[in-house]
Amino acid sequence: MFRKKANLKFIFIGVGIVFLILIGIVIGFKRPFTLYLLFEKKPNVNIGDKILMNEVPVGEIEKIVLKEGKVALMIKIYPDYKDMFTENTKFIVKRERLFPSSQKICVIPSHNLNSRKLRNGETVFVKLPESEFQKKVKDVFKKMGEMIKKDMEKLKKK
Repeated sequence: MFRKKANLKFIFIGVGIVFLILIGIVIGFKRPFTLYLLFEKKPNVNIGDKILMNEVPVGEIEKIVLKEGKVALMIKIYPDYKDMFTENTKFIVKRERLFPSSQKICVIPSHNLNSRKLRNGETVFVKLPESEFQKKVKDVFKKMGEMIKKDMEKLKKK
């Protein structure tokens, strides 16, 4: 009688362990595909905002963290789209038309079939677009540099 109870106990323990292992395997395979988008400064986006490809949501912002001393958006890519992300995929930040202060992150897929697919957890650097003010300041400094160069050439001729 005692042996039957002991054997039954080991059978239940064995079945429980196998069940836990199977749950771990299933959860492991269902792990979400995530990428980190690295920025010099934080774009005007929020956790939960969608990542768009041709205006179709392909993922969303999960977290905003510091990584390598820069702002990183941890994005979760929906399972149906994870194979579209390669090393040549471009991420751009666009301003919303109705609300110019808010931005959205858009994806431009690569059409190069030989591109390496991005791995889960990989980091991609994204450059924020310049504002009109920044462009004007750049132009002014460029023109000033050209004027100084011309003045220096005139001085050398004298």
